[in-house]
Amino acid sequence: MWSLAVGKRADLVVLDEPLAELDPLARLQVMSVVRELEATVLLSSHILTDLAEVCDHLILLGADRVRLCGSFADLLNSHSATDLEDLVLHYLRNPEAVR
Repeated sequence: MWSLAVGKRADLVVLDEPLAELDPLARLQVMSVVRELEATVLLSSHILTDLAEVCDHLILLGADRVRLCGSFADLLNSHSATDLEDLVLHYLRNPEAVR
């Protein structure tokens, strides 16, 4: 599937939990490919540290709605969180918080 998306030079690549159940070396290889893609990549993951490495825009879903949406840099700059994990946990722990 990866070779098809890369070979056809897709404009949009959708990856649903591509790192699930991969060993550490395979995860590094997948993330390297994601960084190299010349396409918009929609990547869903519960592994926040991996998202922080490649994310420039974040959409956080929780309780059946969009809880947080914006450029990764802008979201961090406008919040007291020091990293992606702090930011996500704040919005998941506070159901009334929406941005």
